[in-house]
Amino acid sequence: MSLRSTGFIPAALISTAIALCPASVSGELLPSRPLMEQPLIGLRAPVTPTVAATSRPVDAFRAMRWSFVAVQVLDTHSTLLATRGGAREANPLMRPFTSSAPLFIALKGASTWMMLRSADRIAKRNPKAAFWVLTAANAALAVIAARNYKVAGEPGR
Repeated sequence: MSLRSTGFIPAALISTAIALCPASVSGELLPSRPLMEQPLIGLRAPVTPTVAATSRPVDAFRAMRWSFVAVQVLDTHSTLLATRGGAREANPLMRPFTSSAPLFIALKGASTWMMLRSADRIAKRNPKAAFWVLTAANAALAVIAARNYKVAGEPGR
């Protein structure tokens, strides 16, 4: 049974997409009161926001951080799966480390920590830039992990 047939890959991609648009998931786009409680005629009372305006960027950045960790885990798993199936690591800097799974996992964990630390440092000066750096990294790693899973599923590779 492959990961694709179990729905693991689509679920991971969907969760990354949800992390990219937290406002639509959190219910902020829905009415603040049920339709039956809203007045039909006359003036409407002002709607007060339920989420503070300053919490949205922080929540989006936090979601990006967690999705980066998730995509790194997928990349690590798919790389090890593909290399065990006979494929070769395309990145020449990482190639020597794929022969030892514990060493490769430790290296990927360290690189994940360094990327998140760098994003945190960028966020102190420019939160939007940090968000978009993580978004780009997530997109690139998701494509790489999907390719790795495809290669791992090909027989004779």
